[in-house]
Amino acid sequence: MAGKIILHLGLHKTATTSLQDFLQAHARVLAGNGVRYVPRQRMRTDPKPLFLNRDQGRRARVTLFIEEVERDTLLLSDENIIGSPSEIAEGALYPYARNRIESFCEENAGKEIIIFLTLRDPSRFLLSMYSEYLRHNEFAPFDKYVGSINFRAFSYRKIFGWMRKLPSNTSVRFLPFEAAHGGGVVPITRALIEEACGTESCVDPETFPTSKSRTAYMWEELELGAEIARRAGPLVAQGFLNMLDNR
Repeated sequence: MAGKIILHLGLHKTATTSLQDFLQAHARVLAGNGVRYVPRQRMRTDPKPLFLNRDQGRRARVTLFIEEVERDTLLLSDENIIGSPSEIAEGALYPYARNRIESFCEENAGKEIIIFLTLRDPSRFLLSMYSEYLRHNEFAPFDKYVGSINFRAFSYRKIFGWMRKLPSNTSVRFLPFEAAHGGGVVPITRALIEEACGTESCVDPETFPTSKSRTAYMWEELELGAEIARRAGPLVAQGFLNMLDNR
């Protein structure tokens, strides 16, 4: 039974998918260090209901999953736990995160829980979230997508300040995404690996792939998408943006 749970929550568009792929590629090595890493595919089919609702049957199944982990440490990573890019278009940023995380900590009160949250420059974060939204929804102008977000009042402290009041068995680590502030994929990966395995882990964060995945559209592409949406409709614009992802 795992006595320690490491919960990597994103944010979205902070190299989460690449990080999850890296952890999955080293899952056997992590297991040899006493760490059970749950693959992204299974995170989005089994444990995730724990964070989405209070249905006792589904939650009991997830609790059983956690209790049956035979390693000392359980490592979970899924940015969708705290929400989705669509929620901004609906008027809020991660409005359900607090309920999900507080419930999780309450139900695992007997375990040590370490939460990792990577914060990105707000302007780049919102633009990248908008790009992600366009990949999965009909085209909408940027001003409509973020219409209810007050840029002048935008504050991660206001959005995630409640994390400082989580139970004493829970600690939170906020990491910068930008390299200029001491962040970057390698330091973020190193922080996770060292928390899970210690500094003597045989997983080398320096081997993290240097190639970058696409995290945002260029403004010219967005303007062209808007023109396509105006002339041919939002579904055609969405197809155009998806095509850009695959070129």
